[in-house]
Amino acid sequence: GYALVAEHCAEGGFDGIELQCSHSSIVRGFLSPATNQRTDEYGGSVENRARLLVDIVAAVRKVIGNRMALGVRLCGDELIDGGTTIDDAVRVATIAEATGQVDYINTSIGVATASLYMIEASMHVPPGYAMFIPSAIRKAVDLPVVGVGRFKDPLQAERALAEAADRRARAEAEAQARPKEINGRGGLDPARYGDWEIKGIAADF
Repeated sequence: GYALVAEHCAEGGFDGIELQCSHSSIVRGFLSPATNQRTDEYGGSVENRARLLVDIVAAVRKVIGNRMALGVRLCGDELIDGGTTIDDAVRVATIAEATGQVDYINTSIGVATASLYMIEASMHVPPGYAMFIPSAIRKAVDLPVVGVGRFKDPLQAERALAEAADRRARAEAEAQARPKEINGRGGLDPARYGDWEIKGIAADF
C-alpha cells in the first residue's frame, strides 16, 4: 500500500513524500511499546518495533528512486503510560537514518486519542512547546530535523532557530572548556569546586 501510494505521488509530480509514523498511524502502533504487544520479529525491542518502518522506507524508496525527498515523521513523546518516550524516538531516528534512504526527520508529540490535547494544544500553551523533541533527535542524527509546536508566524520560528543556534554555540564552548581529566577522572576537582560540575547544554536542531 505505501509503495503504491508513493508511486502515485511520483506520477503526480510531487517533490517528496513524508511517512506519517506518529499520531494514530499504524506505524506508530508498531513503534509504541504501549500498543505493540507482538512476540515475533516485529515486537519487543526498539529495533524490532521499528522493523515495519524500515521495511516501508525500503519499499517506498525502491519505487521513487532518488528523484524525490523522503521524510519520516516520528512521535517524540506519546505522553501516555508505557508509551513512546524521547529515548525511544531518538533511537528510532538513528535507525531511520542508518537505512541511508531517509532525507529528513519530522517530529510530533502525543497520540490522537489520550493525549490529543497536546497535538492540538490550546492557546495558553506557548509556541515551541515541543521543541525538546527535535533538540534531542538532532543531537543523535546528521539528517535535517523539523520542529513543530504552535508556531503561528515566521517571527516565532526565526526566534526558535536563533535560540537553538545560541544553545548550540554555548554547548560547544562549554564542551571545549570542560576539563578532560583531573586526578585520574573526568570532571572538575571537587576539592576546589565542591559538588558543582559543568554540564553540557543540549544542542538544538
